[in-house]
Amino acid sequence: MAVLFRQQEAELVTQKLFARLVELDRVELDASLDRIERQLGEETSRPFRVLLNSYASLLSLLEQKHLSLNRLRRIVFGARTERTPDAPPAVAHASSAAPEPG
Repeated sequence: MAVLFRQQEAELVTQKLFARLVELDRVELDASLDRIERQLGEETSRPFRVLLNSYASLLSLLEQKHLSLNRLRRIVFGARTERTPDAPPAVAHASSAAPEPG
């Protein structure tokens, strides 16, 4: 019974998420950004243009069936730079590494 309830709960959450999705036309978005740029300046509109271009690129990649989850993680979060077992040992603080006077 609990498994059935969790499945129904998951389906409701999924339906709510998709109900909030809004399809946007790229041409309309670009036109809106042009208007923002004219009124508020290029410096204000630049971050939104970068965000829109990044979003469009990510959607394009997701539409490709051969995109692996690992590649998607690297694109979204960046490449891993180090792993805990490979990390250099922690450096002791100077106060705890100093010999006691004797």
